[in-house]
Amino acid sequence: MIKAVFFDVGGVLISDNSIDILKRQSRFLRISYRMLRDDMRPDHILLMKGLIARREYLLRLAKKFQLSPIKVRNLRRLFLRQRYFREGWAVAKRLRSNGYIVGIISNAMPPMPFNRRSKLLNTASRIFRPIVLSYRVKSVKPEKRIFDIARKRSRVKFSEMAFLDDRPRNVRAAKRLGIKAFVYKNPAKMVKSLRRLGVRI
Repeated sequence: MIKAVFFDVGGVLISDNSIDILKRQSRFLRISYRMLRDDMRPDHILLMKGLIARREYLLRLAKKFQLSPIKVRNLRRLFLRQRYFREGWAVAKRLRSNGYIVGIISNAMPPMPFNRRSKLLNTASRIFRPIVLSYRVKSVKPEKRIFDIARKRSRVKFSEMAFLDDRPRNVRAAKRLGIKAFVYKNPAKMVKSLRRLGVRI
């Protein structure tokens, strides 16, 4: 029986995800998206795990591609396009009112001072508990550890967890642990998938 439902954030609860942001960053810096994605992947993972500061990441980025120093404030425009997916939030509220634990498992970077995601998390804390963010727990999806932290904080078994994410590899990783996971497509399909798992929604 499902006792806890966990949501991803980017692409599920809000319009932006890490791919969108990286594509805008590649255009802003005039670097190939593929090169930025592949060459900076190890450092990007360290940033999402909170193992290096954003300032250090930007130093490494500038050095890798022989750019002028990049200041955090210059990136403001890359983080101002996020919008809420209201239907997803409404589903989360209904789940919570029906007695389910409703949480978040998200690969996230330390928030920018001007990042709307900071405000989003303040709003989310009124609906979602626990909120498991990669940079706070030093682990990223699809690693087992981040799912295990979510399980322990919600005090349930993996088999009692449902998880939805827009990235298939994260869903596959969750399924290997026995979590009832599925790829998020749209709110209607999400509700159908949850009902198939016996979730009251």
